[in-house]
Amino acid sequence: MSTTAGGSRDRHQPSPVERMLAGIDPDDVPTAGVDPIDSRGEAIAALSLVITRPLRAETVVLTLDRWRRGVGMVAIDGTDDTRAIEAIGEHLDTVIALAESAQRALGLSRDPTEQIVVATIDPTGFATPGSNQLLELACAAAGVTLLDWLVLGPETVTPMVDDRWPRHVGAVPPG
Repeated sequence: MSTTAGGSRDRHQPSPVERMLAGIDPDDVPTAGVDPIDSRGEAIAALSLVITRPLRAETVVLTLDRWRRGVGMVAIDGTDDTRAIEAIGEHLDTVIALAESAQRALGLSRDPTEQIVVATIDPTGFATPGSNQLLELACAAAGVTLLDWLVLGPETVTPMVDDRWPRHVGAVPPG
C-alpha cells in the first residue's frame, strides 16, 4: 500500500479472478497424493493454494500421477512473455523433478508424474502466453501429458487447450 498526496492509502481492489480464488475453501481442495483431481474446477482449487495475490506474472505447474492425484506444484515467478513459457517448456523435466522431490520429502506421494496442469497468471490481461503446440512438445519430451493449460487474467480464466478432463458416466445401462 502506498500513501497518496492527500494522505489516503491506496488499497488494492481484488479483481474478479482474485475474488474467485479467495472464495475457494481450502477444505474443498483435493488432498495431494490421495484425492484425484477430476475437473478443471478441482485443478483451479488446488492451484489457488499457490497462486500469488494480488495476481502477478507467474506460472504454476501442477503435477499429477496416473490417477490424477497431486504429486506437487512449482511456481515460477516473472513469466510475463512468450519466451518465459518456452523456457519453462525447455526445462519441464527439472520443474517436474522439483515438484516430485518436494512431495517425496514430505511423504505425500510415491508415484511419478504422468500428467500436468499449467496455469499462467497474467495480471494485465494482455499477455500472449505462447503456443500450446510448444508446450505439448515439451510435455512429450518430458514423458508427460498436458492435461490442461489455463491463463488466469484479472477478469477471466481462459483455457488454452481443449477440455481433456475425464467424463464420469453414471452406472445406468443404455436403452
